[in-house]
Amino acid sequence: MRLEEKPMQPSIRILVAALLVSCLFSARAEEAAERLTVKPLAAPTPARAFVADLAIGHIADGRLHIVDAATGTYLGMVATGYLGQFVLAPDRKELLISAGYYSRLDKGERADVLQIYDLDNLKLKGEVALTAKRAQALPYRGLLQIAADGKRVFVQGATPATSVSVVDLAQRAMQSEVATPGCWSIYPASFGSAQFSTLCGDGTLLTIVLDEHGLPVSQNRSAKFFSPDADALFIHGEKVGSSYYFISFKGVLHQVNLDGAAPQLLGKWALANDTGSMKGWRPGGYGPLAIDAARGRLYLAMHAHGKEGSHKSAAQEIWEFDLASKKLLRRVPAHHEVALATTHEGAPLLVGINAETASLTTYDAVSLKLQRRMAPVGDMPVQVEMQ
Repeated sequence: MRLEEKPMQPSIRILVAALLVSCLFSARAEEAAERLTVKPLAAPTPARAFVADLAIGHIADGRLHIVDAATGTYLGMVATGYLGQFVLAPDRKELLISAGYYSRLDKGERADVLQIYDLDNLKLKGEVALTAKRAQALPYRGLLQIAADGKRVFVQGATPATSVSVVDLAQRAMQSEVATPGCWSIYPASFGSAQFSTLCGDGTLLTIVLDEHGLPVSQNRSAKFFSPDADALFIHGEKVGSSYYFISFKGVLHQVNLDGAAPQLLGKWALANDTGSMKGWRPGGYGPLAIDAARGRLYLAMHAHGKEGSHKSAAQEIWEFDLASKKLLRRVPAHHEVALATTHEGAPLLVGINAETASLTTYDAVSLKLQRRMAPVGDMPVQVEMQ
């Protein structure tokens, strides 16, 4: 008896064809499998910006974003843990981050560390254990600072009693903890690593000189030079040479020298007042002051209808001043920036961050024309520093 071969059903033919195509694509995928690689950062430029992201929606997992403010190119990211802070080494070859972590993400055993990253490739080079007194606060420049010679790092502490931890970078170890009752934020001298100053709640500055072991050998306080009740200072300090510049909530600029054994007030000037077209305008944000030292220009993030409690309001205008004369040169529309920074060399740029839209704004610092808006850069950026 002869068996006749039955034709293949259409549905079976489709299934067989699909299996053959799937096998073919699988074979090709194996041949061209994606391989993950890590590339070094492009050569640094003055426009490289470091943007601290509070990551308010997942605050235990903070980020530091690295971008090119001139081109809008995203370059890299480093984790900063729970409310981490960052600072760049004076030679710009290392990035230092004081980070906090919990064993159960938002609870459990706490670990605080100072992490040292290579800025060529963002690889972790070393780590120093810190005490659990490290301040858990929004990213501000003054909460983690490095000495002028790069040998020591100063870490703000709060329990809420305030102190500063002194870290020896060469030894990769904490040297000491210096009590700073009633004072907050850190301003290193412009030389060596033996002294720093801190801003105090009684309207003074305190300068602390350290010995080779990181222990205080002298502590000298300035005379009272501002009123915390009538017109408090933003803790953001702009350093130019041996001077630091601080702006008050009402727009008064204070210049102080912090290189001596005791702080010295060099002068103060009202950059804004309640008369004419300036009436009601005040500085606002987290880092509202930026100085282009090479060109002698000072920039302020300003908002209208200023009042008690509006000191963190985003900018509606940017005001440019001549640093030498303290004269207002021009006012331009802003884009709700909460922090400003300037390039230190090369083409002069003014860079700002908008915490609401997570956008980075770049202005030509000469014309103050907006060059670029880059968004989003993280979730809630609140601090920006330039290469």
